Amino acid sequence: MISIIINNYNYERFVGMAVESALSVSDAEVIVVDDGSRDGSLDVLERYRDRAIIIAKENGGQASAYNAGFAASRGDVVVFLDADDCIGADWAAVLKSQYSPSATIYQWQLRCIGEDGQPFQPDRLDPERLTPGPVKEALLDEAWYVHPPASGNAYSRSFLQKVMPMPEEDYRYFADIHLINSAPLFGDRVVLPGVLGLYRRHGANHSTRSSRFERRNVQHRVQAHQRRVHALRSGAERAGVSLPAKIDLRAPFAALDRLILAWHDPASLASPGEIPGIAGDGIRSAWRSSRAGGLSKRIVLTALFLILSCILLTQHLWLKTCRPNLKQL
Repeated sequence: MISIIINNYNYERFVGMAVESALSVSDAEVIVVDDGSRDGSLDVLERYRDRAIIIAKENGGQASAYNAGFAASRGDVVVFLDADDCIGADWAAVLKSQYSPSATIYQWQLRCIGEDGQPFQPDRLDPERLTPGPVKEALLDEAWYVHPPASGNAYSRSFLQKVMPMPEEDYRYFADIHLINSAPLFGDRVVLPGVLGLYRRHGANHSTRSSRFERRNVQHRVQAHQRRVHALRSGAERAGVSLPAKIDLRAPFAALDRLILAWHDPASLASPGEIPGIAGDGIRSAWRSSRAGGLSKRIVLTALFLILSCILLTQHLWLKTCRPNLKQL
């Protein structure tokens, strides 16, 4: 049996489409967890009570919705579908053709749609980057690998039983990262062929944020990476796998985001003394990581680390010496 668990919070306008898509999947148990929505979501879900399991609970965050849905499920393979996305009707047939007893995670491409349900450009999420093959080595090296958003992943029940229930306060957001960054440590990853779902881009999710240097975008990426590292450490401990030192700074763009956030908010660093260390780790990762790209990109990244660290240290010196003097004038 397959379980499709839809987690919903204030997505009245989208959740009906998500439920309809899940109900179109053959041999699937459909569970919808409403996490204390304050809009009309429950009125929409009431229409499906005879075909799906509806769980209405107080707001506790995404992890609490995942935990509640998984506790009510029976499937050997489990999908956690976001309420603004959809799963393809032929997904189950593709899964069965690619099923592997050693797999802990299945992943597939998603087609992008807009708020109105119409195609969104680019119409797919990094299709050329989601390629079959092992990812455990990349995950242990940089705490990251190429993967789709939450709605493009399914997990074996045997794996989920090892890592759930997940800590709810730690994962009020980014609950999918807890699973995505743990699963490859316990078994194989299988990439299903084709586009097997819809991913909606709209103003209430992070995917529409375009500027890399905008403060809220940087904060989102830093928080997401912190959750990745937390999930990896937790999963590695349970799987008996050792991690390299400074795993949180071994991805060049993670170190870069730490410095960019410090530029926006100096208080994000415990001490200015962290700046040279983060910059040094970032430069080393830029020349070691396959994600950094070719020679020219590695040079640009190195320059960025040097420039940002100089700016931040100068900023700190100004705040420490000049600003107090200006206040006395």
